[in-house]
This record gives sequence, structure tokens and C-alpha cells, in this order.
Amino acid sequence: SSDLRIEEEFVLEGDQAEPVVKEPEPVQIVLAHEDDHDFELDERALEQILLQEHIRDLNVVVVSVAGAFRKGKSFLLDFMLRYMYKKDDFSWMGGLNEPLTGFTWRGGCERETTGIQVWNEVFQVTKPDGTKVAVLLMDTQGAFDSQSTIKDCATDRKS
Repeated sequence: SSDLRIEEEFVLEGDQAEPVVKEPEPVQIVLAHEDDHDFELDERALEQILLQEHIRDLNVVVVSVAGAFRKGKSFLLDFMLRYMYKKDDFSWMGGLNEPLTGFTWRGGCERETTGIQVWNEVFQVTKPDGTKVAVLLMDTQGAFDSQSTIKDCATDRKS
């Protein structure tokens, strides 16, 4: 049996709401426009994730890894994903032959992630004090690659 859950989302078209089956996957919420060295927030994509009925009223905890490009941010997030799906299983790390799935990554010197992606399945976690929070996993474009300027890599961006 798969540990990945399929959730229903509703897409509004006119006066009709149609359920759309979506498997858990990374969703681009910030697009990087390399030609003009600018970033664009996809508000609709972010709203579809954060306004899901089961989490819309919860505080959100964002788990992200930031740093230089090609240093394993997406790879580490895939382990975080595996933990979130199997945290009650002692062997959550998986076997030697069990491939990591989730955010895309690959070996080599070319970057894989551009902009910012979030996992479209938000995890509900109960804190020790009994309150619930929504945990959102976020993957970010690596800094200081050959295609980015110093301005692109700055962490304090003002729109």
C-alpha cells in the first residue's frame, strides 16, 4: 500500500465546483524570471494549498532548507517528506534500495530547483501542548549559481 494520500481539491468554473484528484507533489509558488532577474509569487497556487479546509484555520510552520546551489536541499527535504509520511514507523528512513521521492533532485553541477516550490500536501501535526499546526515543506532555488546575480541571491528582497 502506498503511504501517499490522494486528496480532492475543487476547481471553480463558473457556478460549478468540480473535484480534481491530485497526488501529492511539489507546486511552484514563486517563479524565477531569469531574463529580468525578478521573482513572481503565484498567489493562486499558494492559496489552493493554504486554504484547504483541514488546515485553513491553523498556524503554519514552514520547514525549508536554504543555501548554495547543488548542496542537497531537495535531497534533504525528501527525507523530511519520508519522515512526515512514516513518522510513526521506526524504520521511516527506508531501506537501501528504496528510492527517495518527492522534490526533484539530481547529481551533477546544473541546478534543478528554480524559484520556490512547496509540497501540496500540508501535514497536520499536534504539538506537545495539544495544539495543532499545519506543516508546509518548502524547497528553494539554490544561491550563487552561474545564472544568478548577487541581487537574485539576496535574502532581503523588496517588491
